[in-house]
Amino acid sequence: MSIPKKQAVCHPALAHYGKGLCRPCYMKQYIRKNFPHHHEVRRQWCKDLKRKTLALYGKNKTLQCCWHDCLITDLDMLTLDHKNDDGFLERKESKMTGSVVTYRVALAKIDFEKYQTLCWNHQWKKRLKSLDSSSLCVTVSENTLKSVTNKLQY
Repeated sequence: MSIPKKQAVCHPALAHYGKGLCRPCYMKQYIRKNFPHHHEVRRQWCKDLKRKTLALYGKNKTLQCCWHDCLITDLDMLTLDHKNDDGFLERKESKMTGSVVTYRVALAKIDFEKYQTLCWNHQWKKRLKSLDSSSLCVTVSENTLKSVTNKLQY
């Protein structure tokens, strides 16, 4: 003998989820009521996660850029760097996106050979040093080249 499911008051064809409402209506009401608080809590949690991760991989395990003689300690200016410039491979293999996921993975792995904390300036300096002159060439498709050539002829 099965127990009959309660019907939602808002949409009788759907099952009851809570407070007499179906799931979509209940979630809409819940989000409308709790979103500002939830958003602030989530933002603070993400900031704490970033602080904890960057401090772990920072100079002397403090919240500081690892570059020689760099004194940057501002959380908004620090980034998590993949030492071997293989972050794109990690994201591709694990299908992870976004900084929060990256921080969580880095915090779980604790791999000092793979990650370090760098400020934005030194992150870009490292990137520019790793590029050789051949990779700085601009590639243009044939269609774009034809379009530009046609416009120049007029």
